[in-house]
Amino acid sequence: MKELDKNPDYLVKLPVFLDATCSGIQHFAALLQDFELGSKVNLIPQSDNQPVEDIYSEIIKPINLALNNYGKENLDYINLSLIKLNRKILKLSIMTKVYNVTNYGMAEQIRNHLKVETNDILLKENKKKTKLYLAPGIDGGFILINNADIIKIAQIINEEVFTLFPSLNYIYHYFIDISKLMIKLNIPLSWITPAGMKITQHYLKTKKSSIAIRFAGKIKKMVLKEWTDKMDTSKQTLAIIPNIIHSLDANHLINLLNKVSDLLFYPVITVHDCFGTHPNKMGELEHMVKKEFILLYTKDKFIQKFHDRIIDSILDNNYIIENENNISYVIDNNRKKHIIPIPPKLGTLDLQKIIESKYMIT
Repeated sequence: MKELDKNPDYLVKLPVFLDATCSGIQHFAALLQDFELGSKVNLIPQSDNQPVEDIYSEIIKPINLALNNYGKENLDYINLSLIKLNRKILKLSIMTKVYNVTNYGMAEQIRNHLKVETNDILLKENKKKTKLYLAPGIDGGFILINNADIIKIAQIINEEVFTLFPSLNYIYHYFIDISKLMIKLNIPLSWITPAGMKITQHYLKTKKSSIAIRFAGKIKKMVLKEWTDKMDTSKQTLAIIPNIIHSLDANHLINLLNKVSDLLFYPVITVHDCFGTHPNKMGELEHMVKKEFILLYTKDKFIQKFHDRIIDSILDNNYIIENENNISYVIDNNRKKHIIPIPPKLGTLDLQKIIESKYMIT
């Protein structure tokens, strides 16, 4: 900036980064072609005088309202009626919810954004010896909350995100239910990305053995992991959503890098959903990022192909599928019926018009 002030023609070589608006939800919105969800993460045409949509800020008010109401209705959580969480505290939890973060993980994220109460008098009065935290209050001050409050906050955030965006709830539970079905049938999950890469998700349980080694007069403890042939059902369920979204995110990145290579467009730096280049090339890069995102979801109907592959995997493992009243069932070896989840229907989001978005990536 100093050199530019001296000389307007100064050649800037520092990279400037473009960052996507909550890329996880952008991928879900494009997968579902959901207009409401897509509009909240800037996947619709926008003019220069329109403000940028911020899904985090939009969710804050209803989350705080839900927390306050719960506190008023449940005396054990009365402190929740007085809190007013801000964007900084809630952003990571909202962002990672679409990656299937657990309530425990969300609670840990919230704790990390709150100050621990160190007042000696309050600590002495705290008979249960539980750690106390300072949360922003509706009056502009701070409210003391404990771990139980934080866990309840995480649960309410979880519920509120799905209440506000029903389509997100539908696709989330579709993938989870598919995972649970395949676990019952003891079949690994697999899918093929639009780029043609086959991904197999097959987490196995491990046995841990602790050993002690004496070396140089000191004892070193080590933990050895041994893989078993039993499926880790918990990991299979928790990992399906982040793995699918990350595989599509990576596919978008690969397609972009192939494109810039073909056009001899350089330099480009990438970090997940951030794309960096020199200032004078930002417009071109932005256009290419949007174009490759559109092509990713218009050339390939991922959800239907994913579902068809699940059906093929079930049949390949010699299970029988029956249809009854428009519901499909798979029959296991004990003649027990298991419902095959129905993939979500696509919405009305016009993917081609994403190119006219001003704020998909900024």
